[in-house]
Amino acid sequence: MKLLKKIFRYIKLLPKLIKAKYYTKKANKELQNGNLHKAKDYYLKVEKLDLINYMIYHNVGSIFFQLSKFDKAEKYFKKAIDLNPKNVVSYSTLSEVYLRKRRWKDAEEIIEEALEIEPFNYFLKKRKKKIFNKKWRKNYVGSLEETEKALKQKQKGNTEKAKKHFEKAINLNNKNTTALFIYGNMLYQEGKYDKALKHVSMAVEFSNNKRYSAVLNQMQKELNEKNIKKPK
Repeated sequence: MKLLKKIFRYIKLLPKLIKAKYYTKKANKELQNGNLHKAKDYYLKVEKLDLINYMIYHNVGSIFFQLSKFDKAEKYFKKAIDLNPKNVVSYSTLSEVYLRKRRWKDAEEIIEEALEIEPFNYFLKKRKKKIFNKKWRKNYVGSLEETEKALKQKQKGNTEKAKKHFEKAINLNNKNTTALFIYGNMLYQEGKYDKALKHVSMAVEFSNNKRYSAVLNQMQKELNEKNIKKPK
């Protein structure tokens, strides 16, 4: 009798399961392609079916974080933790949300919770050290905020204002790879090649971004060709 009930329950759920699998597959593909809004919409469709796992909540939280919607990001990372209290990645990314909201105490507490689960996790220990460093966390968040201001000004075509914000971002955190890379490209377009290469090279050094490396190689190639063509 119990077996029959399970079978009937499964048959009843089957259409939902098929939909959930389809939406999840579509969401994952959109996420891989960088289509954040489409990926989010598909994940939320899975949530409405009540057939969700913690990774979907985590992914939705990550998307909202990338969209700078920190309240919603916090909500979904907490949901991911509720479903899987042992997944330290959600704790760590939630600490990033708290940093961006300048909720220092919450950031400290959540990273300590993560370390209680995995006390020998090297990366969590390293992250805790940064989070508890009052100067580092203030400069780190300030740098990200200046980068966001720079990008908005750049989008509006206000080049000089954008450059000033990028300079502030780099002064606050000289390992801000986004600021280094974009600012370096702007300098390159202005013909300030030495300074441009320095900033793009630093972006490559502090990240594993293949695109950054490709751009740096292209810059160096172009400059070498220009040098060869110069009359002696």
